Amino acid sequence: DLVRKGETVLCAVSGGPDSMAMLNLLREVNEVQELEWKIVVGHINHGLRGKAADEDQEFVRQLCEKSQIPFHTTKVDVAAVRKEQHLSTEEAARDVRYDWLNETAISVKAQKIAVAHNLDDQAETILHRIIRGTGLRGLKGMPPIRLLSKKHDLFLIRPLIEVERYEIETFLREKSIPYRTDLSNLDTSITRNKIRHRLLPMIESEFNPRVKMSLVKLGQTAGSFYILLREI
Repeated sequence: DLVRKGETVLCAVSGGPDSMAMLNLLREVNEVQELEWKIVVGHINHGLRGKAADEDQEFVRQLCEKSQIPFHTTKVDVAAVRKEQHLSTEEAARDVRYDWLNETAISVKAQKIAVAHNLDDQAETILHRIIRGTGLRGLKGMPPIRLLSKKHDLFLIRPLIEVERYEIETFLREKSIPYRTDLSNLDTSITRNKIRHRLLPMIESEFNPRVKMSLVKLGQTAGSFYILLREI
């Protein structure tokens, strides 16, 4: 019930494997179950990866043109925003991305913005927060749905939040769905990437091969307790 019948969904599509899987899955569910969703694609070029970012933008544009999906895009100088607001590159990119998605969703009268975070992202987020120091609220991780604007009846949804990355990769292979690879995701000078490519694999190989699931279960438990405590 993340999306109700007849609603408009703005899908944040970078062109990477997760967002391409999400877009194709939502379209398939919409068609098979006759839910009458209006699916719109939003793509933001952060201006950080030069030609590669421009090629990602063009890849998504052509895909939408071919599939006759309404397409909205913008290019932003995230480096300038980072400098001006004294943020990290990651923080500046996230702020710019969500601000633009909110504005675009309101302009197309969407009720939902869909982003492609998966179960692996959830585990990485929870572990990252534990390392930095967090309480019960931070431990619960990213919710499947959250209210963005009561005035515009706008929600953020994460349809893939309980799907593991290997399942997404299998789906893409089976359906022969093309996608783009963002090489910046391999840069281990970025903390999240270091957790993904170094810390989690080390914990999996030396301590607990199902540590991602353990972290997600911890997040779900923390979320339940957080709701209970708020009610009390």
